[in-house]
Amino acid sequence: MGGYSLFKYFIRRTLLTIPTMFLCITIIFFCLRIVPGDPALIILGNQATPEAVKELHKTMGLDAPIWQQYLEFLSDTIQGDFGKSLYSGKSVSQQLFEGIPHTFNLALTSILFACVVGIPLGIVSARKHNTLFDDGLRVTSLIALAAPSFLIGIFLLIAFSVKIPIFPSMGVGEGFLGKLYYLVLPSITIGSGIAAALVRFMSSSMLDEINKDYIRTARAKGIPEKFVFYKHALRNSLIPVVTVIGLNITGLLSGAVIIERIFGRPGLGALALEAIFARDFPVVQGCLILFTFIVVIVNLLVDLSYSLLNPKIHQS
Repeated sequence: MGGYSLFKYFIRRTLLTIPTMFLCITIIFFCLRIVPGDPALIILGNQATPEAVKELHKTMGLDAPIWQQYLEFLSDTIQGDFGKSLYSGKSVSQQLFEGIPHTFNLALTSILFACVVGIPLGIVSARKHNTLFDDGLRVTSLIALAAPSFLIGIFLLIAFSVKIPIFPSMGVGEGFLGKLYYLVLPSITIGSGIAAALVRFMSSSMLDEINKDYIRTARAKGIPEKFVFYKHALRNSLIPVVTVIGLNITGLLSGAVIIERIFGRPGLGALALEAIFARDFPVVQGCLILFTFIVVIVNLLVDLSYSLLNPKIHQS
């Protein structure tokens, strides 16, 4: 019954993503349509004749009624067709697919850095609660949380690319090791804030768990303290930590917009920022839809991970 219950929970959560994506896509479409500024005038310039603007409206499909534009947009989006860039003429889908690997690598290494640093330090902080180590870690975490990611990135560039030239300042590198080498500073820049949040949440969650009745019962049975701490308390403590990781995916994507620019990396963030400055609506639209899809899928995975960490969730 447990497997069947988990399967039903998975199907129910998966199906809920469909209306969520539909609503988000609808909001993106209408929000971009009410933004001040005529895309045709932006492309042709303010000196363009009314005839030229009208012709470009027809070419871009902006002369059709708004409901017709929406239905065509919805149909194209379902097929993965986001149109063409107003400036380069390239397929938006192609530009997105070219940027996905770079942003995915940055996101993956940032999350790995945050987990490798944040979770163990959070556990140690809980074990050494109210000690000098815990106080120092708390102050360091607050500083990392308060500091903007772009400020951390600039500091790392000056320190480790200019003053002590250990790491490259721009580019993506070639080959597995080369790409990993170029990812060190950008990953630390984005991951440091997530790691700081994980330290505090992991520590707080562990302290909550070790004071619960089932932990006292395990101790009363004579189970070794380390076994109680790491086997029983740690698993349940990971549930809020998984939530923090999922919530930070959105911050990670927004951080990538600036960090990819600072470190001269191609990717979805750099593509979105350039499109916003250029008022390239199809590219902005495509980036927003892709970002929304990523966030929805990550939240789905977070929900499913809850049921794996605590089977009582999908049984309720």
